[in-house]
Amino acid sequence: MSSEYALATAIEETVRATAGVASVFRAGTTAVKLVDAGTELVGLGAERVSLVRVTLEGEKPHVEIALGVHPAAGSVATLHSVHAAVESLIAERGVAPADIVITVMRVNGAH
Repeated sequence: MSSEYALATAIEETVRATAGVASVFRAGTTAVKLVDAGTELVGLGAERVSLVRVTLEGEKPHVEIALGVHPAAGSVATLHSVHAAVESLIAERGVAPADIVITVMRVNGAH
């Protein structure tokens, strides 16, 4: 198991456990999502199943998260909670502070 995959999986679990988060979606650009889905489809990317994207190259790790928010929780409050939870997890693991990009894909239950 790669360190990127292990960290991505831990981050995804942390995000899912954060109050206000309704769902987690595959993060990354459309091209990256297509490549990931294709490699998983043909069985080449069995390890890359986390919906969170983590890159450990360079000086700072880069984390991308896409999520759905419960409407009663509020997007801004949920984003702050997720960001704080991910920062805490990264610090606990002794990883350098990361660039964290969080995108709200949709607010679940909104009509």
